[in-house]
Order: sequence, then structure tokens, then C-alpha cells
Amino acid sequence: ELSKGINGETVGLVVRDRATNWVDARGLTTKDGSRARIALVQILGREKCHLMHTDGSGELKQACEALDIPHDKALAGDPRNNSRAERSNRYVLEGARDILLRSGLPTHFWPYAVEYFCLCCNIRRWNGKPSAWCRRFGEEFPADFPLIPFGAQIDFLPSEVNKKVRGKCGPKGVPGIFLGY
Repeated sequence: ELSKGINGETVGLVVRDRATNWVDARGLTTKDGSRARIALVQILGREKCHLMHTDGSGELKQACEALDIPHDKALAGDPRNNSRAERSNRYVLEGARDILLRSGLPTHFWPYAVEYFCLCCNIRRWNGKPSAWCRRFGEEFPADFPLIPFGAQIDFLPSEVNKKVRGKCGPKGVPGIFLGY
């Protein structure tokens, strides 16, 4: 139960695009094909995936079949086949741990931390090269976009459904914690 996410997530799905170096991750409540398919749709958006290389797990195979994505799997017994995927998993996990540590939030916020970490990685330029954001979308992430630290205290406007009746002179904003974009 220590690694269970705030919404019941128990496993993570990390995807890295080798062409653009885009990295993305989602927390999933179970290891099944339908949850993996939903996560892949969120990650890919309208992009066409030409080939998905996985560890051969059944849920990823099901998700790829449902989305008409050609699927290739690592050979069993040869860790070199899966080393890039394992390194991407470790990279995201270490980044999320660091973000949680610096924010002071408990570990069950890990699903939000992995998504925030991935966004930060994707908009960063490395050694003067274009960011993964630029390679994926054709333009750099806006330099004047305010990046709010993960876990920062913020004031936000609640949705119409959650608005409480406030006095005429009361603040419109409600205090909260920033968990990502």
C-alpha cells in the first residue's frame, strides 16, 4: 500500500518516443489492456504510432491491437533488448522521487509527479538542441509560460459545480496544491 497512488494507481506506464525523445507516463489502477489503451490514447493524442516496442506483456499487446499499432517485443532472456525501456522507467521513477521529495508531498502523489516530471523533460533544451516538445510539435514551448513548481500552494478558481457561496467581498480563489498542467 505504500506505493499506491492517490486515486488507487498501482502500476505505471512509461512511453519514450525514440525519434523525438518524448517521454510520458501515466499511473494505472490495474495491469490490463483497456487501462493501457486509455493511457496510450492520452499520451499519443492524435499522433500516429508506427511501431510500439514493449517487453511483451499481455496488456500492452492488447492495447496495441485495439489501437492498430504494430507491436514488437523484446526477446525473453536477453536484457539488452529491453535496456532502453528499463532506463526510461528508471529515469522517470528517479525524477518523480526527486519532485516528491522537494515538494514535501507524500509518495501517494506519484502519478501526478511522473506526469509533471515528463512535461519538464519534454520542454527542456539539452545541450543547445531543440527540445522534445519542438521535435514533436514543430515549435519550442513558449518561453514566457509560467512554470509553477510541483506541490506549490496556489489559489485557483473552483468550477461552477464546486463553487461555495461566499460573501460579496470574499476572495474568489480557493487555496490548493499545484499538481500539474
